Order: sequence, then structure tokens, then C-alpha cells
Amino acid sequence: MKRQIAFGSLLLVALVLMLAFLLWGGTGAFLQAREAARRASCRPELVLDTCRRFARDHEGMFPPLAPVPGMLMFDGDACPVRWPMDEYVCDADDDAPSRSVLKKAAVPDDWSYVYLGYFLEDETQGLAFVDAYRKWAATGGSLPEGLAVPEGKGNLGGTALLRLRESDVLPEKLRPMAEKAAQLPVVVEWPGHHNPMGGHGVFLDGHREYIEFPGRFPMSASFIDGLRALDALPPKH
Repeated sequence: MKRQIAFGSLLLVALVLMLAFLLWGGTGAFLQAREAARRASCRPELVLDTCRRFARDHEGMFPPLAPVPGMLMFDGDACPVRWPMDEYVCDADDDAPSRSVLKKAAVPDDWSYVYLGYFLEDETQGLAFVDAYRKWAATGGSLPEGLAVPEGKGNLGGTALLRLRESDVLPEKLRPMAEKAAQLPVVVEWPGHHNPMGGHGVFLDGHREYIEFPGRFPMSASFIDGLRALDALPPKH
């Protein structure tokens, strides 16, 4: 009788453990599937698509950044948008404006994604861009095609960060950068919409990649912190 009770207890424990394993595994699979769907809802490549449509009519040159301090997106007045405004927002971005607000927006903003506007080859140039943008914001006006930076921090070790353009129409002095197209970010997603913590980057060669935060450029802590500081700049009136 005691053996029967012991066997029954073991069987009950085994069943409980099996159910717990199945429930945990099922929940894990569900969460993974949900996160995959949330990532798929991201459309940062639409920003690149809009920029490339602009480039077709401007000798390969990408659109300028918006001339409004803190609006880290292409100039919506100079570059007509291709998509409805809510397409420029990640569905997983809980801080994004509501659909009703987006429908009333005249130009896109950096709600979910940042358009960088300039060739940024690495962390050093990314931080140089942050400093140069902050100095420009203090004076206003249109953003130049070349942002002045300290010697050695510009493109190919020069003194300027040049505006993005298609890699197949680069001037002779910038031709070596065509080989870096897969490492040159055009669009960066603000981290925090997905798990694990991170965001998508869209690069000049057209590919999109998810990069954990903090991680390598352009998803490093110092660069994202710099972009957040720029995003918080008050617009000039």
C-alpha cells in the first residue's frame, strides 16, 4: 500500500513538472513569436526608401536634415514623403504619437527613427557629428553639405562630415567609402521598442540589422546619449 502511495505521489509530481515545463515552454515560444512580430512591424527602411527617391532627382545626393534643431529627420519640406506619417513610426513604440496626431503631422519627425544625414564611419565621427550639430543649432539656418569638425575627425580623416549620397556616385576623393557601405548607418532606431534592448540600423547598402543596446556603433551608449541630447534641443523660432 505504501509503495502504491509513493508511486502515485511520484506520478503526480512528474505530471506537475511536465505541465509546468509545457506552460513555460509555450509561454516562451509565444513571447518569441510576439517579439518577432513586433520587430517585423518596424519600417526604418522606409526612411531610406524616401531618401533614395529624393536622390534620384538630385544627382545621388540624399536630402538634408530638417533645419529645425532637435528634429533628427530629413527635411520634409524639401523631400516629399512617400508614405503616410504613421508608416514612419514603429508599431512597438509605446511613446509614439497617436494615429490621430500623426495624421495631422505636416512633416515626419524622429518619433521612432533618426535620420543621420551625414557619412558617419565610426564612433569618433558620430560624436563629432553630435558636437557639430549642437554648434549649428546655436546659430540656425540651413545645414551645410559639409559639417566642419576637428582635423582627423572628418570623412577619411579630413575636417568635414559630408552629406550622405548614393555610394555609386561618390566623388573621386570619397570612392574608398563605397567599400564601407555596409557599415555606414543612414537610419537608427531609438532603442527600447524591442527585446533584448536595442534597435534597428539601416545602412547605406540597404540592409537592415538589429543591434543590441548598448553595443557597437551606431548603438553605443555614448552616441545614443548624444542623439538624445540633440533631440531635446529647443527649436528656434
